[in-house]
Amino acid sequence: MRKQSEQKIKLIDTVYLIAYVNPIDKLHKEALQLIENINQQTLVSSYALIEFDLIMKSRGFTEEERIDIWTLLETKINGNIASPHPQDHRIAAELQKLNYDYFDSLIAAQAARLKAQPQTTDKMIIQAYNKITKAHQKSQTTN
Repeated sequence: MRKQSEQKIKLIDTVYLIAYVNPIDKLHKEALQLIENINQQTLVSSYALIEFDLIMKSRGFTEEERIDIWTLLETKINGNIASPHPQDHRIAAELQKLNYDYFDSLIAAQAARLKAQPQTTDKMIIQAYNKITKAHQKSQTTN
């Protein structure tokens, strides 16, 4: 059993950002729990923030609605954001060659780099994350 200090970081995906602002979403209660209790061990993916904004724009949210949502999230997230890194993009490009989605591959790569557990219901992110971590484990045992 892991000690409290050894707990894996959680990396929040876009699905929970969407659910957080949508009270009728089936994941709303879980999203409330995750985001309302955000801390240094629970980070929001920087890529999820960008994807979320693009989703809001594509679904016709007004600028005022987006400003209100970002103002709310700014107070809740409070800087607990996983920073982007060139390694994420390199790994994501490798995953995209295998037909993984752009944002799914970035979030999976970021989670793997941070040794974080992706907080998502997106099976493709989980699959990509598992593929990366298995490849990393395999390379560790052969070195």
